Amino acid sequence: MDEPLEQLSDNELVNLTLDKDKEYFAQLVDRYYPKLSRYLNRLLNRNTHDVEETLAETFMKAYINLSTYTQGLSFSAWIYRIAHNQAIDHMKKKAHSTTVELEEHHATYDPTKHYEEDDYVEHILGYLSIEDRNLLTLFYLEGLSLNEISDMLKIKPNTLSVKIKRIRERLRKQFPDT
Repeated sequence: MDEPLEQLSDNELVNLTLDKDKEYFAQLVDRYYPKLSRYLNRLLNRNTHDVEETLAETFMKAYINLSTYTQGLSFSAWIYRIAHNQAIDHMKKKAHSTTVELEEHHATYDPTKHYEEDDYVEHILGYLSIEDRNLLTLFYLEGLSLNEISDMLKIKPNTLSVKIKRIRERLRKQFPDT
């Protein structure tokens, strides 16, 4: 192949992988590892062990089920959905095995404290339910489109838009300085 691997589209890499050349899947892993790692870090509260375990499970499941990927849909949304589902399964297993409930994290906001921008965003996200935190993370921090999130979560784009707007309104009331 004359074209550098980095320039191939996700769909081209999927097709090449399905044609029994497993080496091309490594390019998909390289492409999505940093993105999914960042996403799972936020979803799994920065637990490095849980993130690494979930990433490994995500890529293994994606590889095994690559033939079920529908070419017309966004590969990005497909693999984020797998990562999301693996993270939820991981949290459920962990909660079950340690008898800790999946309670929402209730952070304490101190308006007099100076937060670095990333810490502040993480702090505010800590006030949200897993579902709300996930939506804002996917849309604002991961930069996925409403259509990609829709494909991933099986929620209509208009519904997602309304949900995101309502979450933002709640946060504006709770954090008027933001």
